[in-house]
Amino acid sequence: MIGVMPQDLGFNQQLLTKTVIGDHNIFREYSNIHKGTKEDSPTVIGNKNYFMGNSHVGHDCILGNNNILTHGAVLAGHVTLGNFAFISGLVAVHQFCFVGDYSMVAGLAKVVQDVPPYSTVDGNPSTVVGLNSVGMKRAGFSPEVRNAIKHAYKVIYHSGISTRKALDELEASGNLIEQVKYIIKFFRDSDRGVTNHR
Repeated sequence: MIGVMPQDLGFNQQLLTKTVIGDHNIFREYSNIHKGTKEDSPTVIGNKNYFMGNSHVGHDCILGNNNILTHGAVLAGHVTLGNFAFISGLVAVHQFCFVGDYSMVAGLAKVVQDVPPYSTVDGNPSTVVGLNSVGMKRAGFSPEVRNAIKHAYKVIYHSGISTRKALDELEASGNLIEQVKYIIKFFRDSDRGVTNHR
């Protein structure tokens, strides 16, 4: 079911809201995508996403490209999903969360804060349990890039300093690759807070 009415008790049914869908997406059995709640705020699906059976995308979500939602994965309203993210079976993502690029959410996880890019999160509530090494290797990330990402997260999560100071330290190191710049921006831009490390 694509573009169906949002499950929002405050939704004005007189509004002509919509769902905007890109190219080459696959929607399997009983997957459902709800349209936005405001005329200027559609639900947006990018390109080449795969929605397995019984997956759900709530109203006002924004999805990038090449994401996979497996069986029973649920995105609440206003969730933002980056690119190349993998949402495993029976995962529930809280409204307004941001799931970063190349991240993986393990099965049955309960996501209540933003999921940092290139990470794997698991648990209820979810915590970062490591990097999405398999996903990065499959995507062709070089060992040098993977090591730079690993170092960035070591500074953020294991240096014993505040997240703000860790981000400042990374920026001050200079010559940052794009992936590390994205990590820094992701943490700085987070409204809900970023999932912590186990």
